[in-house]
Amino acid sequence: MSVELIAPYPPGVPVLAPGEVISAAALNALQATLADGGRIAYASDPTLATMQVIAS
Repeated sequence: MSVELIAPYPPGVPVLAPGEVISAAALNALQATLADGGRIAYASDPTLATMQVIAS
């Protein structure tokens, strides 16, 4: 589960919120934003090389 609020910019709408299960679709969408030259807002590591998570 994500500990962070993570939003691609543009558009700036969160893809992950704290407590949310991190799905492959969410990761793919965030990585696509980076590949297209967008940026990742609010994440502790905006490159997405690491993410803060809670193990369940």
